Amino acid sequence: MLLSNYQKDALTELVNIGVGKGSATLNEILTFPVTLHIPEVNVIHHSDLLNHLSFLEDKLLSGVNLNFSGDLTGFSQMIFPKKSAQKLVAMLMGENELPTHFDELHASSLTEVGNIVLNSLMGSLSNFLEKKLRYVVPTYEEGSPEYIFQRQIPKDAILLFCQAHFEVESLNIQGDIIILFTLNSFETLKSEVEKLSEEPLKINL
Repeated sequence: MLLSNYQKDALTELVNIGVGKGSATLNEILTFPVTLHIPEVNVIHHSDLLNHLSFLEDKLLSGVNLNFSGDLTGFSQMIFPKKSAQKLVAMLMGENELPTHFDELHASSLTEVGNIVLNSLMGSLSNFLEKKLRYVVPTYEEGSPEYIFQRQIPKDAILLFCQAHFEVESLNIQGDIIILFTLNSFETLKSEVEKLSEEPLKINL
């Protein structure tokens, strides 16, 4: 299942709206500039997922997972290399030394930030598309890319994979925002893209 150039560009713009809002929220929390890279959008099969995660060079990741359902279904993730997660949590908690491991308090601190950013991201998307979403309580995730992602997805699934890299250069922190939409959601998003081709893009977040 392929995307036309127009569909890919339009979906990238839609995702950019959401991750841009999430990035701005993170900027407000940290009070340091956040540099956001242009999102990548692709239709993939479950078996290709790890190939699309090859940019995650670290084998141990920390992140926050937010599942959503309703008019669109899937999950969003805010993922950090372990070192970046340690730096972020140490700053948030006012600790002078990096935590060698995450206890419940450290995980809760990162989850709170991820929850705020991901809710801002998905909320801006749902508002723009005028779609209703339901969220479950976000969860802290730690482990390899295979552990964090593959166990949540049926083996025969076809997904819309969206990824945007961000950096907080002043703090030497980097991470990625990833959204995976199910096939049904992909069809809904394609329908919205067709509407965008018929009228000017109006962003009102």
